[in-house]
Amino acid sequence: MIFYAIGLTLLGLLLLFLTPQFMGAAILIVIVFVVSVLNYMRTRQLQDDMREIRRHLGVMGEKEAAGYDIERQIDRVDELSDRERAEIDRRSEAELEQESRNRRP
Repeated sequence: MIFYAIGLTLLGLLLLFLTPQFMGAAILIVIVFVVSVLNYMRTRQLQDDMREIRRHLGVMGEKEAAGYDIERQIDRVDELSDRERAEIDRRSEAELEQESRNRRP
């Protein structure tokens, strides 16, 4: 990853000197931003993998494990397709209607 970042930075510096005025600087800034975002995403993925390993080995405390389970459920819900969300909404509405019918005298 570090060689990738160095290579892109050198390419950005080359473009900085070969392009007119501020275009090279803008390209260099974009390259640095993209490399930073990619590094953050990789670090985040490594942290998630380490948490999954800790959970699997049983090294996590109860509160941390509960928080991790909630985060996993939220991530799973975020990845649902529109059809799956619509189906869950229909089930929830049906359950609420059934409960409201049972409450009425």
